[in-house]
Amino acid sequence: MKSDWVSFETEEAWYQKLQKHLSTALVYIIDSYITIEDIPKWLQRGLIRSENVAKVIARDIKLHLNKLLIERHQKFFVGRNKEAAKKLIDKIASNGDEKPLFICADLADSSAIKLAIQKARDQLGTIHTLINNAANDQRHTTLEVTEKLWDELMNINLRHQFIIAQALIPQMIGNGGGAIINMSSNCFLLPRMASYPCYSIAKSAIVGLTRSLASEFGANNIRVNCVMPGWVMTKRQINKWLTAEAEKELMQDQALKKKLYPPDIARMTLFLAADDSQMISKQCFIVDGGRV
Repeated sequence: MKSDWVSFETEEAWYQKLQKHLSTALVYIIDSYITIEDIPKWLQRGLIRSENVAKVIARDIKLHLNKLLIERHQKFFVGRNKEAAKKLIDKIASNGDEKPLFICADLADSSAIKLAIQKARDQLGTIHTLINNAANDQRHTTLEVTEKLWDELMNINLRHQFIIAQALIPQMIGNGGGAIINMSSNCFLLPRMASYPCYSIAKSAIVGLTRSLASEFGANNIRVNCVMPGWVMTKRQINKWLTAEAEKELMQDQALKKKLYPPDIARMTLFLAADDSQMISKQCFIVDGGRV
């Protein structure tokens, strides 16, 4: 079945039509990356159909977001793990994509966060979108939590989201608007919760943070939304906690009987970052395969 899109007189006309439907210049077909210039040929040969053109897939959320964001937009990310950042950047570059800017900073240090934001502005210019994604779901029990551990877990799971938003909002106001997407979790809504009370507390607080910022800065055309992922099959989750018993329990709980992966979260995040969601704010979107 051929797509109507291939009836356009030129590939340029087809390209313009496609750009209205996709927020990316790349697609993922049969485990291979192909460029947008290749798509008309694939469609004409009947190898793919327009309704099967899917967004690019990758192994973790940051890599997937880099693929999905429109190429003319410059990207940067902040973190403290230089080795992991280098691997990510090399992976992005190996796919033929522009390397994002990495700024090394401890997200538990508010001064370091502010310096990182200033460095990004100096090198890249205006910042339109913030995605708060850093977190640590290390297991712990209530009785073993010390004041030090409490502060550490709140800093990496909650505090930095407020500090970064606070640092960027004045610029977004000056720009006439922006988008903030905060990563929460469905963990505090589950009937059976993993042993990480501080993580659950922080993730529930992010819902309140999201709604508060959305109310306060909506008049400045700043949209603030929240994504609440389920159990996402990252390498860390698979290696540490995915057992046969845990997977069986997960499939019993979920309405959709398949595992959740980083691209599933990235697609929702991209939608909330793009103008496609220009009238959506103060909302929390659960992406968990119907577990909650």
